[in-house]
Amino acid sequence: MLWGNIANMPSFGDSMNDATTSEAGMSMALPVFVLSFRHRDELAAAVARHGWHPIAARRIEGVEARFIASGSRMAVIDARGAFYDGLEAVRTLSETAEANMAALLVLVSRTDVAKLDEIFAAGATHYLASPFGDEELRQALRFAERHVDRVAGGAI
Repeated sequence: MLWGNIANMPSFGDSMNDATTSEAGMSMALPVFVLSFRHRDELAAAVARHGWHPIAARRIEGVEARFIASGSRMAVIDARGAFYDGLEAVRTLSETAEANMAALLVLVSRTDVAKLDEIFAAGATHYLASPFGDEELRQALRFAERHVDRVAGGAI
């Protein structure tokens, strides 16, 4: 199923991403910072269904501090229907993400694909254009996680 509005997304089974394990042997979901101006709750639910722990925000105010406080090394910026807000968020988080060896995955509307050079120049490491399916989102998150793993020199 393809979706541009994540609200209609089906539930996906077990996640294929690697989870960390606590000293007690319990699996712990890795945090993912999610900034979505229009689809926060739906996107956070999708991230959680895939096995990560979403730390979700809707506003750009204080985004850098909230990203740092989340403890995440992956940020998903949902710029679908809010391209310039998303672009500003990428610019705001770019240096912090680089300093923390984090991935910046930006979700864009198909109509904004022509503006990907701006997203890249602002500091994004990955993108996904809608409409996309549940599996494409899961895989984009996995690619971003692998990027962080490689840049950081070990498992996140």
